[in-house]
Amino acid sequence: MRKSLVIVLILVLSLFLISCEDNKDEVKLLYSESNNTLTSLEGCFLKDYEEYELLNLDLGLDEDFFTDKGLYVYLFMNNNLGKDIYKFKSYQLKTRVLEITCYENDNILVSPAFGTYAMIFEISKDLYESINVVAVKGLVGMGNTYKVIIKDSNNFIINNIKSKYSSGDVIVVRTEILTDVSVALYVNDEFHSLGTAISENGEYVYWEYYIIMPNKDISITLKLEDGFLSKPEELETITFADDSYQYHSVNTFNEKLDDYKEYLKSEYVINDETLVYAIDTNDKYQDIFEIISGDKAIYINDDYRYLLVRRKAQSSSFIKANYSYTNSSIMIEYPYKDKPGNDAIFICYDFVRVSLDVFNEYVNETITLEIKWFFVRQ
Repeated sequence: MRKSLVIVLILVLSLFLISCEDNKDEVKLLYSESNNTLTSLEGCFLKDYEEYELLNLDLGLDEDFFTDKGLYVYLFMNNNLGKDIYKFKSYQLKTRVLEITCYENDNILVSPAFGTYAMIFEISKDLYESINVVAVKGLVGMGNTYKVIIKDSNNFIINNIKSKYSSGDVIVVRTEILTDVSVALYVNDEFHSLGTAISENGEYVYWEYYIIMPNKDISITLKLEDGFLSKPEELETITFADDSYQYHSVNTFNEKLDDYKEYLKSEYVINDETLVYAIDTNDKYQDIFEIISGDKAIYINDDYRYLLVRRKAQSSSFIKANYSYTNSSIMIEYPYKDKPGNDAIFICYDFVRVSLDVFNEYVNETITLEIKWFFVRQ
């Protein structure tokens, strides 16, 4: 009995080791050297011999290599110049993220100067098709913390994004599933990617975007690539302020807003004394929204109108505001008022959606703002 058990254990262990060895071959480091000529191929997966020739490097590969494998090009700024400064250690899969761990090679001489460092990994095509992003860990100079600024003026994002990440971290951005349109993610105003539809229990539940945090501050922007969206949600609010504090549905002002103050005053009579402005047409809404946000308004619906509310937040805890009906009024609520915050005064603009019926019956251009209520139904 014991002998049989030992044989079984040996067979299981052998199969496990073979499996590990096979998996290990799915990722290899083929090139590790300072190189500033590959910037146009950064983040690319080269899947055939013709694309491989774009590297202008001799890695000893032929066309047969690309039958089931490809090359992933990873670039970053390093504080030393040289060759084989980093070696491959291991890899693992983490929810559609291929995380490759490397280590610094202490047995070589380097030149102490900043420059672009290139790493080219061999990755099996089956493995690459099962992931959305490649993250490389263990690189010197990576790991410092940098700021992330979210520019989501149309409330696409549905998960929380931190205000700071370490370089090399994977940032996951989620949005709701939107039909018949595509939403593109931009990093520092440059196109990054379209979303990947994620399904649970056979149904698509949201889109995901994956960003590798670089060793610098970044801004993340989501833009509708085509068409308009209709999102009829009563009292949905989008807020703009000098700082978003990463609150959901809060964004920073258009950097050129001051240039449009005279235009807002002459065209719409919106100035520093305005408390509430009733935006009675969608054309006006699109114009005012673009001026304040720096983005185009995309949630357009003829059954709704907007109120523009200008208010002062006595601290950062009062920047985020929610609006709700109560009896015959609309009330402003502050979900983070009990949390510690910056005591500075912030000017905020809220775009508040109301149904056309409510707008026509109760709203006019003489709305006044009282302490807690911004209009009362007659």
